[in-house]
Amino acid sequence: QTETGMSSMAMTSVAPTLPSEEKAALAHNGAMLYPMFVVALRTVLGMSTIEPHEVLRAAGSAVEFPPDARAIFVSHEWCGRMHPDPHLRQFHTLQRALVGAIAGRWR
Repeated sequence: QTETGMSSMAMTSVAPTLPSEEKAALAHNGAMLYPMFVVALRTVLGMSTIEPHEVLRAAGSAVEFPPDARAIFVSHEWCGRMHPDPHLRQFHTLQRALVGAIAGRWR
């Protein structure tokens, strides 16, 4: 399955209806040319710094999205010119929100 939850076969059957830029991301066998990398929730909750993608990959923390996994996509606004969250305010808020969701405080 892909990050959308669709099987590679399903993605191939939908590909003809996709905009051209999305078609370009599909290989001829339905595999993504640009795979999504993810960091495990346990790892995110234990992080005390934000590392670049390359560092997370080298450490084995960022891995290619497993076909049987679920993902939460998080986007944020950069708070500094040289670092996305120089004081980790947004990141700590994210961590607290994730802990709250796990504890069932969100519905």
